[in-house]
Amino acid sequence: MRIAVFGASGRTGHHLIRQALDSGHRVTGVVRNASRVQISDDRLDVVETDIFDPEAVAPAIGGCDAVASALGGTSPKAPPVCQPGARSIMQAMTATGVKRLVVVSNSAHTAERGDTVPRRLVQLILGQILRAPFEDLKRMEHDVRESSLDWTILRPARMTDGPRTGRYRLAIGQHVPNGWSISRADVADAILRVLTDDGTVRNFVGQAY
Repeated sequence: MRIAVFGASGRTGHHLIRQALDSGHRVTGVVRNASRVQISDDRLDVVETDIFDPEAVAPAIGGCDAVASALGGTSPKAPPVCQPGARSIMQAMTATGVKRLVVVSNSAHTAERGDTVPRRLVQLILGQILRAPFEDLKRMEHDVRESSLDWTILRPARMTDGPRTGRYRLAIGQHVPNGWSISRADVADAILRVLTDDGTVRNFVGQAY
């Protein structure tokens, strides 16, 4: 499979590229600054482009079997990245005929049926502290849900820099009960899992230990 990875220079994107290559996939890493991608492999193409311009993005994803977006802001005060990036990606996918999309969101930005009282309190507090980034994620998810693509929204718990374990819980259509954290390496692992899981298409998937 050839996978286009957005956010390839970020911490989750780095793990995703490495794991995808180790699994035998070909990868196109789409970034704003190619010098930040520290992986070199014959099966990796790094494309530097304006990720907010669908016409610039289209050549990078043409011929890919799937797209994974691990885009995210660098700080709570940074300009929105997730929604404008996803919108550009989806327009480019429509133009090039690529259908499969996985986007990384977050489990704390919204409440779902079945969430416990402690989780809802955490969501309420974080919603005040991280209002702008959470609004960006909500708008991104809305746009993804409205698309005709074969999308999956992955909602990990609080991400850490821990190791890849492969031992975590996924919950289709709900958040993981009493799940509070997950390593970025395991988020990358889950992206590769759900990419080929038709049961996750057009749904969100919670992830946590």
